[in-house]
Amino acid sequence: MKTINLRNLFVGVFAVASLALAGCGSSFSCSDKSPCSADPAPDQTSIDACNTALNDSKCGSAFKTLGQCEKDNAKCTSDNHLDAMATGSACATQLTAYTSCITGS
Repeated sequence: MKTINLRNLFVGVFAVASLALAGCGSSFSCSDKSPCSADPAPDQTSIDACNTALNDSKCGSAFKTLGQCEKDNAKCTSDNHLDAMATGSACATQLTAYTSCITGS
């Protein structure tokens, strides 16, 4: 069984949220830019890590569901950076499902 630091998981999962495209209706993609204008575009390392999680045979669908939720519910701070806590609150159910999948619980 994998040992996972949940704090690092939380930070990592919400880093994926910064990859979300602005606007609803389009599908989640690992190369999408954040809807928050002050966030940088994703670098290749982030895109590759996201695609690895997305293509995981066991938990990829839970990761995609989480990514889509984060994309659809992305909140920006007053200085136009992703508000990971507000976005995470909107996607708590999906985060729990993904966390449970990767931790095997």
